[in-house]
Amino acid sequence: MPGRKKFIKKLPLTRIRKFKDIFFRIYLYLAAHLYRYGHFPLGKNLLPLPSWLIQRSEKIIEAKKFKYLIGVEKKGLSWAGWHGVKLNIPFIYHSLELYTYRHPDLYEIPKGVRTKIAEEYFHKKSTATIIQDPERGRVLLRDNGLEETELLYLPVSILDDPDKNRDHDTYLHEKFQLPKNQILIIQFGLFYNRRYTVELVKIAQNFPENWSLVLHGYGLSNDYINQIQEMDKKNKVILSLALVPSDQIHRIINSAHIGLSFYAYSNDNDRLTAYASEKMALYQKFGLPFIAFDYSGYREIAGRFKSGVVIPSLGQLTEAIETILSSYEIFRKNAFSCFSECYDYGKNSQRVIDFLKTG
Repeated sequence: MPGRKKFIKKLPLTRIRKFKDIFFRIYLYLAAHLYRYGHFPLGKNLLPLPSWLIQRSEKIIEAKKFKYLIGVEKKGLSWAGWHGVKLNIPFIYHSLELYTYRHPDLYEIPKGVRTKIAEEYFHKKSTATIIQDPERGRVLLRDNGLEETELLYLPVSILDDPDKNRDHDTYLHEKFQLPKNQILIIQFGLFYNRRYTVELVKIAQNFPENWSLVLHGYGLSNDYINQIQEMDKKNKVILSLALVPSDQIHRIINSAHIGLSFYAYSNDNDRLTAYASEKMALYQKFGLPFIAFDYSGYREIAGRFKSGVVIPSLGQLTEAIETILSSYEIFRKNAFSCFSECYDYGKNSQRVIDFLKTG
């Protein structure tokens, strides 16, 4: 095919890469759906796990008597499912991330399609599913083609500390030499376009003098961090990039006054985060009222507990902050109540424990 070779040589390298990327994505999409509806058997070579891991763990499992295997996330489910089916041990799927067949990142992740196919295959054979809330449960079951299963709801939760000091910490104020009366509005975690970090920095430029936006966490690239710094022309942003040990995170959160939880609407995994984001558990545990987009889960929490405010767009952020500050102690008290009811791991995990004991 000399004509084709000559044509390819004339193409710029960037065009060739673009064509390859398009064809590869189409291939993955077709391969996934051919497998889904073709009822092909799932061989070990299609597992998103190394064969040595399967072999070693098989020896360990055979030497012990397990009542259940619990597979955390998709690869964990593949591990538990493979051994559960082979050794006739019931297994449970603990789902954390909703990477559906429509998720924009599925076809970008290494072995993403293979992992998703294995998830669907073993999910249909599982005994029960641990997931954060009913909405995420419905999405997961529909995407994996399950009509029903035993659903055990376990929001992303953290342990309570009954003896915790409920007074605000001054860690951030001391570290960044801020006035003690400075109001800190925090975004905790990943800085990202689907978390609207740059947009928040832009809005913060019009904050009053005694308000600061704290960004504690990390960015996906130095370019994004640079973009944040360039946008902060009025020094309204505290960029806290030094990550702390897990046992010190409480000092970061407890130094702030209001917590932000903004996620894109573009996919179910981001949209359904009211019970699937650790930042919400942390905010409510330490009495931080939250502000989030008016998505169903956040709307339900704000309406039920009055521990935060939901807004239709970032244009209402300043107004939402003012609403919270005008009745701050009430919002703060309600946040503590919300944590006890929704995000206390000791209470939430009991449902799973009861199932394991009686199931």
